[in-house]
Amino acid sequence: EMQRLMIVESVNEGLAAAREKNGGINPGGQPRLTKERLLKKKPEIYELYGMLKAKNISFKTFCAGLQVSRNTGYSYIKILEDE
Repeated sequence: EMQRLMIVESVNEGLAAAREKNGGINPGGQPRLTKERLLKKKPEIYELYGMLKAKNISFKTFCAGLQVSRNTGYSYIKILEDE
């Protein structure tokens, strides 16, 4: 029981330090995907997205061109259209 309390305390201290370091945001994991980060990650997305909107290619071809799953393709489109 005492060991467990010590572990819980050290974990909470580590999380507090991570929050303080990052300004209280996202103590662990990857940063949120934004339009800028998406363009760095997949520079070809604008060309494929334009073709998709012009109905020159299918959604399946859009995802294949980016080499992502359908769910990820929908997420990318939402990011491009929301921001």
